[in-house]
Amino acid sequence: MKTMTKHIIIEGMDKTGKSTLAKRLSEEFGIPIKKFSAPTDNKALQEYAAFLLNEKVPHIIDRCYMSELAYGPVKRGSSQISQLMKQMLETAVKDNVIGIYCYDSSDAIKHRFDEDGETETRKSEVDQIVANYNRELDSSLINWLSVSMDDLKKIPQYITGYVGALLAEAK
Repeated sequence: MKTMTKHIIIEGMDKTGKSTLAKRLSEEFGIPIKKFSAPTDNKALQEYAAFLLNEKVPHIIDRCYMSELAYGPVKRGSSQISQLMKQMLETAVKDNVIGIYCYDSSDAIKHRFDEDGETETRKSEVDQIVANYNRELDSSLINWLSVSMDDLKKIPQYITGYVGALLAEAK
């Protein structure tokens, strides 16, 4: 018997379409959105694990543990999540999540920072954060669907089709 996929995790750099995609998927499948921001009180792993392992209602998660692994070293000098913690968490949840990584080129992201007046993340931090995401995705136990900004603009139906097929398969 298969277990129902409980959560769709959407990760990626600022200004790559995560929230837009989360809203589209929420509307399409009637699944609520949970947005994580920067973890507090050095309890990142506990915060993410508690939600992923204990929440019984499926959610679309706009940012999760991968963001801490990508942003933490740049913003605070280190991540609150070690590689061992990441591996343990992914081992526990890998069969019950759908991972989607939103991306674009560093130049395009920096351009959108200028257009939108982004202040949380500096343009000088973009390349390192993108490199951190790529490193973490390469070593992930979860099979991540990579979605570019062009994909979000041109053919969002393939994303909803992909997610819908996985949700149906999990039932």
